Amino acid sequence: MRRPKFHPNSTGPITIEGNAAVSQNRTVHGLNYNPDTFRVLACEDQSQYDGLLKALMDEQTPQDTTETLLVTSMAQHRWLFVAPVAPEFPR
Repeated sequence: MRRPKFHPNSTGPITIEGNAAVSQNRTVHGLNYNPDTFRVLACEDQSQYDGLLKALMDEQTPQDTTETLLVTSMAQHRWLFVAPVAPEFPR
């Protein structure tokens, strides 16, 4: 298989904004789920996730660290399954 030839003048991002945008290339779809690095994507609404997490915490009332981790995991999985996403970033 032939390797692609890159443009000889390509320098990649040179601004802080460009580097920040490129650093998110791998996470635009949110399917790389890792509970230690979970975050709401820039195109999603953090307050909606926070509301979901609070509702689950209020409903389940975790009593220890293990239960808190389980409820947090429930919120993360639910968010990844049904999160409202901007049309330009379909899941």
